[in-house]
Amino acid sequence: MRSDSYLINVARGEIIDQTALRNALEQKHIAGAAIDVTYPEPLPDDHELWSVPNLLITPHTADTPELVTHLFAERLRINVGAWINGKPLTGEVEPVLGY
Repeated sequence: MRSDSYLINVARGEIIDQTALRNALEQKHIAGAAIDVTYPEPLPDDHELWSVPNLLITPHTADTPELVTHLFAERLRINVGAWINGKPLTGEVEPVLGY
């Protein structure tokens, strides 16, 4: 990439070598980057990428209200059925993992 280039990743965190990205940004090989996905996700609070000034990290929450409403309604339908039948719920919160 040219030194005035910006990298944007909204695909999967694993497709970017995050150490190489950090180095490219710190050494000004590229002008900046914005990533909506990371590996791991979410990034730990002490991860090295948080301190890179020319890197924007967004929270990976780009769903539209129309899509989210449908997905949540379907999840609710599935989980009510699972709960009634004494089966495991889908998508349980994992506080230790941060999501």
